[in-house]
Amino acid sequence: LFHERLETLFDYLPDAAITLDDQADAARTARWEAVRDQYEARCHAQGQKARGEAVYHPVPPEELYLDDDAWQDATGARRVLQFSALPRPTGPGVIDAGGRIGRNFAPERQQEKVNLFSVLKDHIEDRMEAGPVLVACWSEGARERIEGLLSDEGLIGATGIRDAGGLGRHGLHLAVWPLEQGFEAPSITVISEQDVLGDRLIRGARRKRRAENFLT
Repeated sequence: LFHERLETLFDYLPDAAITLDDQADAARTARWEAVRDQYEARCHAQGQKARGEAVYHPVPPEELYLDDDAWQDATGARRVLQFSALPRPTGPGVIDAGGRIGRNFAPERQQEKVNLFSVLKDHIEDRMEAGPVLVACWSEGARERIEGLLSDEGLIGATGIRDAGGLGRHGLHLAVWPLEQGFEAPSITVISEQDVLGDRLIRGARRKRRAENFLT
C-alpha cells in the first residue's frame, strides 16, 4: 500500500548462496497453485455479491509472491544447492557428501528381552572407530538421562557440547539438538534421541478450571 513493490529476502541478501530442502520445488509449485486457486475463487465471488454486501478485493498473487518466472530470475545468477534424500548418480552439478540416514532402533524397541541401551552402546562403539559420534537430545534433562543410561552400560567419558565447534575428532559427544532423525557420514555419526526412543509425545499443559466454572 505504501511502496511500489514488496522486497524479498533476496533483496536483503544479494550475495548469499541458496540451499533448498528435498522436494522444495514441488512444495513451491503446490503452494503457488493453492494461492492462485484462492485468488480466482475470490474474484468469482466478487461478481456474485448482492447489493449492500461487503466487497472483498483480492490482490493478484504476483504482487505478493514470486511466481515461477520471478523465482527463476531471483535465483538464476546465484549459487543454489539442493539437498536430496536419495543417492544420485555422480556427474556435473552433483556432489555426494556421503551422508546417509542413520540407524533406527525401532526393531530393538519392539523386543522386550533386548536391552535397548546395550545395543545403542555397541553401535556407538562400532561407529567411534570411524570418527566422532554425536547423540542429539531434545533437552538438557534428556541429555543427562541418556548420559546416565550409557554410563550404566559402561560407556563413560561422553563430552557435552553446545555447538559444532566443540566436536572433537574422536569420542562420544552429547548435545541439546532437537533433531528428528540422525545420519551417518564417513567422518561423523549423529544419532537422534528419536532414533533410539521413538517419536516424542508432546502434550500441552492442561488449562486449569476456575472453581466457579467447575461444572462447565
